[in-house]
Amino acid sequence: MFPPFLARAARRWVWPLLAGWGYFLAAIAGLFLTRQTEGIATIWPASGVLLAALLLADRRDAWRFIGTAAVASMAANMMWYGGMATSLGFSVANCLDALMAATIFAGRRQEQVSFLIPQRLRMFCLAATVGAVVSAGVATMASPDGSATFFLSWACTDLLGMLIVTPMIVIAVELMHHRHRFRPRPAQVGEAIVLLSGIGGAAALVFFQTTYPLLYLPFAGVLFVVFRLGAFGAAASVLIVTLVSSLATAANHGPLAMLPDGPVFGILFLQIYLLLMFAAALPTASLLGWRDRLIRQLAEKNEMLQLAERTAHVGHWRLDTRSGEMFCSEEIFAIYGRNQDIQPTTDLAIAAYHIDDRAFVVAQIRASVTTALPFDFRARLIRANGEIRHVISKGWATLGPDGKTSGIFGTMQDITEQVTAELALDEARSAAERMAWDATRMAETDYLTGVFSRRKILQILDQSIDSARLGGGALTVVTFDIDHFKRVNDEHGHAAGDRVLQRVASAVASSIRPQDFVGRVGGEEFIIVLPGAPIDVAEAVGERVRSVVFHGAEGPLIVTISLGVAAWEPASTAEQLLGRADAALYDAKHAGRNMLRVAA
Repeated sequence: MFPPFLARAARRWVWPLLAGWGYFLAAIAGLFLTRQTEGIATIWPASGVLLAALLLADRRDAWRFIGTAAVASMAANMMWYGGMATSLGFSVANCLDALMAATIFAGRRQEQVSFLIPQRLRMFCLAATVGAVVSAGVATMASPDGSATFFLSWACTDLLGMLIVTPMIVIAVELMHHRHRFRPRPAQVGEAIVLLSGIGGAAALVFFQTTYPLLYLPFAGVLFVVFRLGAFGAAASVLIVTLVSSLATAANHGPLAMLPDGPVFGILFLQIYLLLMFAAALPTASLLGWRDRLIRQLAEKNEMLQLAERTAHVGHWRLDTRSGEMFCSEEIFAIYGRNQDIQPTTDLAIAAYHIDDRAFVVAQIRASVTTALPFDFRARLIRANGEIRHVISKGWATLGPDGKTSGIFGTMQDITEQVTAELALDEARSAAERMAWDATRMAETDYLTGVFSRRKILQILDQSIDSARLGGGALTVVTFDIDHFKRVNDEHGHAAGDRVLQRVASAVASSIRPQDFVGRVGGEEFIIVLPGAPIDVAEAVGERVRSVVFHGAEGPLIVTISLGVAAWEPASTAEQLLGRADAALYDAKHAGRNMLRVAA
């Protein structure tokens, strides 16, 4: 048995090591294809493998994937090129493209990796392009042949690797991860196999012969697969065409290998061909997927609307203002409490309204007919059995070809239960507001003295510091406690101590400025927050407080307080400010009590 920490470490390195091995195999395959094409590859699939791993992995594990890919790239380049400096430069470029593309595509937060959202697909293409260009620049500087042709070839090869390989891996992993939601039927699996096999056959037919110019054939097949299989079909079919065309071109077969300007021009032509195929396939799949998503959302909304109408008992009606004919839905008859055998008319509809609401309803309808503006009102209906129902009616005028009002369409909803509930809710809301006010007051007010509680006064201090920091104003605090308060409790009892606390708090509250705040932080300790007050003002307020407490005492219990004053300094915290004020308070205690000291 391995120790637990080794087992956890092993699990965290499994996928990075597998990704590194996949990167190595993809790199060797890409390098192998360059043998027959003057060192130029059609596609660099290793970049797509690394980018897919970075997009799918937890961001905290990205360094593991970068590390294994760097080792794999270095090994492949050393095997192929042999030179340490060149291999190191190429390895840096190979890892930089995927890292930069993943950083740009994912942004600052871990967003969903999806190629079915057009905006995200555009961002993916942009990120891959930037990564490929930067990688090509690094590789060109590291290459002995740092020509413009080398730069363009590297950028296109890298870009194709990320654009074609990454979507295939990401989509395949997502399908496996959500296989319980997207479990395909056997017929769908069979169709996918047949279609993708057909793409492979069509690509082989085109790129392993030179008799007929059939380059359009894979395009048509890929688009057909896109319409049938969606994003997965797009990624898979483009990847299949890429593999077949790359193998054929590397083996000097097919129409591109026969171009008169040599293999370099043929590879460049093939890369453009594949880029165009990608641009036709995956964006089309993305738009189709987005369309299907919108259709599903619309269908869901229509379902919910129909359910809401059945549940809410909403009826609709229409009046032809020229012929006077009126149509009412079943729910309208139910709201009126009328039999559907009765032909509805405007006179019957208006007469059913409460006498006090009738004139208002008529005015609303006439105004809509005249101005073609919508109406929205509440009124009361009286059913044949005398029952009163509260309704809300909404509607608008419809215009004929001549631009004049030809009819009115309206809806009516029985809101009797709602009106009853609103009355009960108003009563409950008032009670809840009273309870909330009481709870807030209890939480923010010291129950014994009536000044602010510890939590509230510290919150006020934090807010005052923020305001002073933003506005550049002054801020001071005064901390004080009652001298020999323990002796008061011991000699006169806790009830007398409570009265002393109440008397001191009342005296302090009446002595500070209107914009100042005082709170009890525990026992006999208090804090005064003075926003906008410089140190001399705070010192004067503190002296006034000390004097009022000392001279305002009545009876045998004469108490004094000791105070410490501190001014807020920029970049200091509330804890530091209170610490300085407490230090000044202790100086006042040591100096004999019943006095005020200012912090240095």
